[in-house]
Amino acid sequence: QEGDDVQLRNEVVEYLLGYIDRSDREVFAQIRAHGYTAIAKLLDGASDKDKATAKAKILKTLKSKKQRHWVYQSSILALGMLATPEDKDIIKAVQNYMDKGKDQQAKRFCTVALGQIGGDTNRNFLRGKLMKSRTQTIMKPWIALGLSIINYNERSQDSGSLATDSSVADVRSVYRKTKTPLPASGLAIALG
Repeated sequence: QEGDDVQLRNEVVEYLLGYIDRSDREVFAQIRAHGYTAIAKLLDGASDKDKATAKAKILKTLKSKKQRHWVYQSSILALGMLATPEDKDIIKAVQNYMDKGKDQQAKRFCTVALGQIGGDTNRNFLRGKLMKSRTQTIMKPWIALGLSIINYNERSQDSGSLATDSSVADVRSVYRKTKTPLPASGLAIALG
């Protein structure tokens, strides 16, 4: 039974990998964009070998210059679900999009994806962005959310650990200095 499940999953993933490559003439980009996160959900718990093709194809999409904003948003979220701290090329691409990408929502989703991927590289990157005075105020709650995802996932893996990471102190510090209610509320959610 388990072999049949894996075979069916692989067939569906293969179909979706072809589906996301279709042109806007065949399937509108907003609809195709759902394929990226569907692939990531299907591959949850799959082996690294089974994920490799999907990660490579989604990474190629993120690096391309001619995608619609929905596709960038969805591919970033999918990479957050699929990648691990060892996927340096994916981390670099997501960080690069966060720095230089054009779609603001996709840039915000980069913080979530980096948080889901986790690891010290992403923690340090997000902490650096949070503490920079030039970082847009509206991005700071999203960055704090990414840091909180890293801390939450680490605590979930080790139930005895507490969030003693210095990133918590960073978020608290930025929260205390924030006078505008909207960003302050986002920072408070991340602290929670």
